[in-house]
Amino acid sequence: MSWKTSDIVNVLIVQQKMVVLPIITVLVMTGCAIQKKEESQQEGQSGNIVKNTAALNEELEQRDSEVARLQLKLLEKQAEINQLVLSLQYAIQEVVRTKAKLRSHSSKAETVANLAEVKMALKSVEAGPMNEQQRRVVHQAGQMILMSNEALEAGNIDGASYLSNRAHQLIRPISVQQRDQKRSEKSGAEVVFVTPLKVNVLKRCNVRKGPGLGEDVLFKLDSGTSVKALAYAENWVQIEDENKGRGWVYFQLLGIAQ
Repeated sequence: MSWKTSDIVNVLIVQQKMVVLPIITVLVMTGCAIQKKEESQQEGQSGNIVKNTAALNEELEQRDSEVARLQLKLLEKQAEINQLVLSLQYAIQEVVRTKAKLRSHSSKAETVANLAEVKMALKSVEAGPMNEQQRRVVHQAGQMILMSNEALEAGNIDGASYLSNRAHQLIRPISVQQRDQKRSEKSGAEVVFVTPLKVNVLKRCNVRKGPGLGEDVLFKLDSGTSVKALAYAENWVQIEDENKGRGWVYFQLLGIAQ
C-alpha cells in the first residue's frame, strides 16, 4: 500500500490534534480552577473586611455611648458642686450677718460700760486738786463725754466709743497724778511722772543719791543745764542728766523748761 503525501500530512495533523487537545483541556481546567480559587479567596477577604468593619462600627458605637454617659455624669457632678457652692456661700453670709449682729451688740454694751467708767473717773478727778491747765483739760473731757452720749443715743457706736476713749486719755494722767500725790502725802513714797518733764537747773546744785540732805552727793550740775524730771518724793525731784546719770535735786533748784 502506498501513501500519498496528502494522506501522510492528514495523519500527522490528526495525531497533533490528539496530543494538543488534552493539553489544552488540562490547561483550561487548571486555569478555571485557579480562577475559582482566586475568586473564592477574594470573596473570603471581602467577607472578612465586612465583618471587621461591622465589628469596628459596633465598638465605636459602644465608645460613643460610654463617652455620652460619662459626659452626663460629669454634668450631674458639676450641678451638685454648683449647688454645694451656693449653699456654702449662703452659710457664710449667714455667719457674717450673725457675727455682725453679735459684734454690734457687744460693741454697744462695751461702749456703754466704758462710758460709765469714764464718767466716774471724771467725777473723781473733778473732786481732786488741779491747776488751771488741768481744769481746762477736764472741761474738754467733759464735753467729749456729752458728745459721746449723744452719739450713743443716735446709734453711732463707733463715734461714741472714740469720744469716750479720747476723754479717758485726757483725764487719765491727771487721775494718776492725783492718786500718786495722795500716796505720797500718806507715805512720802516716790511718785513717778506719767511723762518725763523737761526742766532746767536754776543755779548750780548738788545731785544726791536719794531724796534728802543726808544722802551722798553724786555729782553737781551747773545753772542752765537741761535735764529730765522722772519722779518726785515730797520736796525732792529725781532727775536724769544724759551725761552724768540720775540723782535727786531739791525742787526749788529746778524750773520747767519753756
